[in-house]
Amino acid sequence: MLIHTKLPSGHLYPQLTQFPANYDDFLAAFRGGQTVDNNTYLTTADTPQTHLYKAAIMSGHLTTTGNPIQGEYLLDIFLTDAGAERILVTDRSANRQLIWQRKVLQRMTANFIPTSER
Repeated sequence: MLIHTKLPSGHLYPQLTQFPANYDDFLAAFRGGQTVDNNTYLTTADTPQTHLYKAAIMSGHLTTTGNPIQGEYLLDIFLTDAGAERILVTDRSANRQLIWQRKVLQRMTANFIPTSER
């Protein structure tokens, strides 16, 4: 979610480490944009999300813009068209795999004759 008004004192802005650690799920979390705390851990921490963030920026799957809230270190991160296509292709591939597995299972069970009926 994009945040464009300052949060009340004591509330934390979203941290990059709160996002999924799987690349496609990580990308999907930025559909429509997300505001994150732009602390030094955004690019220097040794977390899966930091590495995913760097890879997604370098690959063009994510893009960033400054956040309009003054006095806060925030960054708005957006999924690019290339990132959206990556997610779509992965979703299609996973669906094809599930359909294939279902067909194989149906064939196997259709040919199955219990030993008591042989």
